[in-house]
Amino acid sequence: LKVKLTGEESEDFFESGTSALPAIDKLMSEIMHRQAPLRADLLDVICETLPLVGNSLPAFSKQMMDNATIVLIHGEAELFSAFSKKLAKQKFDRSLIRHLVLKVLSMVGPPYSGLFASTLLRLITAGGHERISGEDRRSKLLPFLAACELIEFKANALGPKEEALLASMKAG
Repeated sequence: LKVKLTGEESEDFFESGTSALPAIDKLMSEIMHRQAPLRADLLDVICETLPLVGNSLPAFSKQMMDNATIVLIHGEAELFSAFSKKLAKQKFDRSLIRHLVLKVLSMVGPPYSGLFASTLLRLITAGGHERISGEDRRSKLLPFLAACELIEFKANALGPKEEALLASMKAG
């Protein structure tokens, strides 16, 4: 799977058509659900594949992001946090990160742990949200950010962008 998606021939694979992509998506989902020891490796594959695919195959890119959230269903917030840190450093369309954030917010609710909240705040800022606008007030971000105001984060858990985002929420 890794060779097909990220190897030297990956560009040819993606250009040859997308008939194998539904099967790859299903395989990723099954691995995430059933093979706990392989989850970290598969998250690495997703992280390496997204810059290669980007928005040339938007549905597949979003499906990969959705598959990454399966680790949360299995209670692996630390693994999701490590994946998110790598993901935030990658260069690809920010709309995919926003898709991931909204997917995660549709799955979870307060109270949030400091680790989980800081992870999601990092993704939100990596997705291009550095302050709250009027449009954001109608989204799922607002309840999450409001819940974050109640969290006592560890020292250095948030970067300047994340702190500015929370401050913009308070400034309202």
